[in-house]
Amino acid sequence: MAQLERKKIVNKGRVKFVSRNIYRQSLINLFTRIAKHSSNLDVQRIVARLRMSNNSRHPVDLKRLASEHEKSEGKILVVVSKVLDDETLFSIPKMKVVCLDISKTAKAKIEKFGGEVYTLDCLFEVSSELKDICLVKGDMTARKCYKYFGACGIKGSKTYPKSGNKGKNREKRIFK
Repeated sequence: MAQLERKKIVNKGRVKFVSRNIYRQSLINLFTRIAKHSSNLDVQRIVARLRMSNNSRHPVDLKRLASEHEKSEGKILVVVSKVLDDETLFSIPKMKVVCLDISKTAKAKIEKFGGEVYTLDCLFEVSSELKDICLVKGDMTARKCYKYFGACGIKGSKTYPKSGNKGKNREKRIFK
């Protein structure tokens, strides 16, 4: 009886990571091998974030990196997504950043103020024991699609109304 019920269950989860990006695939292979043979939680978190989709790996701006650096001074900031420049910041503290990808202007600004930028494959060259690293995540609700989640008619709510018709007399966002 149990075998008959088991036949109906279908595993719809994706087992293997699929990407055309060879650099990212090799990074996942490297970090999964290290995670299997070590008990370090940070490495396992890095693997989990590397396996996330592009929508789930939110970009991090320099303002967030600067605030994280003030909380944990002397630590290496590890970002498993893209680091973007913030034009409102005119000076940033000296910091070491290890990231998956970085914009040209953000890299130039970090190096201008005496900081260093590395890619994720250089993480073990920068810190061998991984005791002095701090994982940084981007803001999950920064993307525009998150502005539509929630009830838009309630007073004080900042959610956008989702309407397919964008005509003259159609539903629009009301500022209260």
